Amino acid sequence: MNDSRHALIIANDDYENPGLKKLVSPAADALALATVLSNPKIGDFDVQVARNEPSWVIARKLDDFFDERRPGDALIVHFSCHGLKSESGQLFFAGTDTVPGKPSTAVSADFVRDRISSSRAQSIVLFLDCCYGGAFSQGMSMRAGEDVHVLEAFSPDKLGGGRGWAVITASNSMEYAFEGNHLSDQFDSPRPSVFTGALVNGLTTGEADRDEDGLVSLNELYDYVYERVRQENPRQTPSRTINLQGDLYVAHSGRKRIKPAKLPPDLQEAISSPNVFTRRGAISELRFRMTSTDLENAVGAHQALVEMVNTEIQWVADEAAAALREVAISPQPAALDFGSLAEGSPPPHTEVRLLGPALARHCEASPEDDRIRVEKTADGLDVSLDTSPAGQLSAGIALKGPVGETTLQVDAEITAKPAGRPHVVVGTVASPPHEHAPRPPVQQPQRVPPRPPIQAKAHKGPLPPKVKQAVVLSACALAAEVASVVCLVLSLRSALFVQSELVEKTGAGMKFADAVSKTMYDVGVMGGNALASVFTALAAIALGRIAGHTFAAAFAAPGIAVKAKGRPGINRVRKVLLPGTVALAHITLSLALLFIGAYAYCLALR
Repeated sequence: MNDSRHALIIANDDYENPGLKKLVSPAADALALATVLSNPKIGDFDVQVARNEPSWVIARKLDDFFDERRPGDALIVHFSCHGLKSESGQLFFAGTDTVPGKPSTAVSADFVRDRISSSRAQSIVLFLDCCYGGAFSQGMSMRAGEDVHVLEAFSPDKLGGGRGWAVITASNSMEYAFEGNHLSDQFDSPRPSVFTGALVNGLTTGEADRDEDGLVSLNELYDYVYERVRQENPRQTPSRTINLQGDLYVAHSGRKRIKPAKLPPDLQEAISSPNVFTRRGAISELRFRMTSTDLENAVGAHQALVEMVNTEIQWVADEAAAALREVAISPQPAALDFGSLAEGSPPPHTEVRLLGPALARHCEASPEDDRIRVEKTADGLDVSLDTSPAGQLSAGIALKGPVGETTLQVDAEITAKPAGRPHVVVGTVASPPHEHAPRPPVQQPQRVPPRPPIQAKAHKGPLPPKVKQAVVLSACALAAEVASVVCLVLSLRSALFVQSELVEKTGAGMKFADAVSKTMYDVGVMGGNALASVFTALAAIALGRIAGHTFAAAFAAPGIAVKAKGRPGINRVRKVLLPGTVALAHITLSLALLFIGAYAYCLALR
């Protein structure tokens, strides 16, 4: 991006001449655009704002703005005002002192074009968000539907070749109606806020970064604004004329796509192993990698788990899906209700925490309503509302990240001001009628308090199904291990009996092989009990591990630790009894295999 970046925002909404009606949105839109362009993390422009200035002041500011620039500078000029046309077809921009019929009281498009042509800056963008509502000849009658094409005033042949510049307008032509000396709105000319609001939203949310490379180019911004404006007002069609060498990047965005890191070869081998237990064991490693602060590694593990959900057998896919749910986007609270707010009252703010590991917290917030403002914080989001327009607000904030998306619902009721109270425009300060006059009370916004952090406290409510399932599996593992120990004891008893018989018979002069044949029944009992001990020990180990993973998946969900804290027995099962059962099963398995070896030796002798 260019080293030196400057922006000039010209916004006129109040005019001295009654023939130019007061506009609604330029002041608020200029403030919003200046905020996003000057943000070091987004536009990083040096921004100047000229609001409600006469034409000669605007002309002077344009002169100063374009002078003393370097070739590497990037410049943006934004007009939000009335646009007028003279009888000869010249385009003018209205200042607060503009008088219809007097071209000297307005800023001509020719003057702006000359300033662009004479500037040394090689990257210049002109945004025209103007309500083109009239002609300049005082008292003349104009025909409805006669169009004035704004881009013709900034065509390449008039601007000259070799320079990098772009003109983007709020509509493809200037519709106007003129009745005497007054402009009328009978032709429903578009409101400036639709166009500028789309600019602000696209840059603030990063949605204009279509290729998610972390930068918003001018072409990407235009495509986003075009679609947004057409969606809100089908009768308005933004247009552009661009004569730039290469791409001009207008802003940074936080939507840079994360490139997933490759998995280690041994982990890839485990995922593709023909052994189902090996593939299932790989889920634990993928779960661990997915909680890493290294987002590239986390995304790589997430993609591998998604593939396992789609391709694995059911019980392995279910465990992979449980691991994915641990990194789902989880805002707290899940919905915001600001209650009833007075029109024009101070914007209410509410903190929304994003729970989970770094991968779950890495998401972009896109409000569905322009009245909702979202700023990122260290722990999540700061959500506020624009209370200037009265009415019901019920919309969502789309939270989208590498792990998926969810919606944070926002509701509020903005009540209109009582008649007779002064109207406060967003971005301005209303002066009281008298210095010592008391200010009317301002209704404080109702806020939804953020949920307190999860604390370890007793809770006697019902346990979640996952915890119940883990407890049942633990009990089954314990029962299997008890059966394994019983079979092992019976096998040991048979082995001792066989030993005594062999000692007695060999002592009487019988050959060892013959003595084994005589005690073969007891040898078979020993082998059968040992074999039963092996199978029950294996069952105890498998059930114990499944119970352990079920406990891990259950306790990873918010609130589970709180619910289990009031039941000490649950934690004793999870932390003491279950690991002890699995360890004992391993010992039992080893001893049972030893007896099976002895049985096999006896069979060989026979």
